[in-house]
Amino acid sequence: MRKAVVRDVREQFSPASAVLSLYGDTDRSRRSPKEIVIALKNLYREALRLVETWPREDQESVRILLERLFPRVEDLSTDLPKGWVFFVSPRSQTFSLPLPGPVVPSACLGREPQLFPLVQVLSPFRETLVLLVESRTVAFLRRFGAELELIHRRDVDFPSRVKSGGRQGMEERRIERHAEEETGRILRDVAVQARALFKGGTFRRALVAGPRELALPLTDLLREQLPTEELDLLPETPERGEAALRALLDQWAQTRFWQEGEALVDRVVTEAPKGGPAAAGWRAVLAASGRGAVHQLLLEERELRRGVRCPACGALGLDEETCPLCGGGTVEEPDLMEALIGQVYDKDGEVLVLGRPSPLREWEGLGALLRFSL
Repeated sequence: MRKAVVRDVREQFSPASAVLSLYGDTDRSRRSPKEIVIALKNLYREALRLVETWPREDQESVRILLERLFPRVEDLSTDLPKGWVFFVSPRSQTFSLPLPGPVVPSACLGREPQLFPLVQVLSPFRETLVLLVESRTVAFLRRFGAELELIHRRDVDFPSRVKSGGRQGMEERRIERHAEEETGRILRDVAVQARALFKGGTFRRALVAGPRELALPLTDLLREQLPTEELDLLPETPERGEAALRALLDQWAQTRFWQEGEALVDRVVTEAPKGGPAAAGWRAVLAASGRGAVHQLLLEERELRRGVRCPACGALGLDEETCPLCGGGTVEEPDLMEALIGQVYDKDGEVLVLGRPSPLREWEGLGALLRFSL
């Protein structure tokens, strides 16, 4: 889903004569409402300054679109996301998305959308099917980024558990067996329905939440239906409600992403020196990307670096005067990292921003897992 979002942005705004990229921070855990409003108003003024060279009707369109956002963000009693991104072109094409994490507020005008902050904040998140199982209902939820959408709610009636034996122990045991059988039947039906949703959509993971006595057997049943590596059981917490579930999902996503990032970096630094399906460092990664070999691009942090681009075939480089792919001349590329991100997505790759130092620091802070060895 992250790939789909970025590719939608690329298709909508490339090529464009100019694109205004706006990133806003509305995370109330780090700043007061007054500070947030002041920062957003400054961002608003900076955005209008950047589009002063646009035709008057396009400037007015940007002003109207931005003013639609501000009644929402100024009322900080509402449930706002932690951040948001907004793209607009002179042709009045627009794209906006609530973000699951804070971003550095910025306004940027360029030939293409600024993608790095979007990729960074979405990197820990995959489109996830969340099953919230409770005593009377099972909620099927879609989670991606800041969005938690109810897909379907199923009313159920799990039998009450028998708590004690006593003189009527045999009868109670019979009732208990019936309750277990009925609970198992309901959970099997839920598992079948979950499998159909997972296979029929674009979900990358499935998570189960709820009381342990229901969530654990449902997870076991799902292990027979779904890939094990894409399924997990969320820890049980005393808190209930959507806010608590969102916080739990965010924490789980960040932890899982850290673990996956460590494993991916380890593969890159192990395989690249041996000539395996990996590349590390700017020159090697750019060469692999130009050949369409990059499956997953790993970036530590944002780096503003100039390079070159071949106007004929689109290949990127550091300082080459002649394109290594087609032999044509090259022109300056002012933001090599943004260009590389766009190129990887255009060739059906994926980009992950680690957002922290890693062993890739020895290879200029970036590496890639490849579709094939070069």
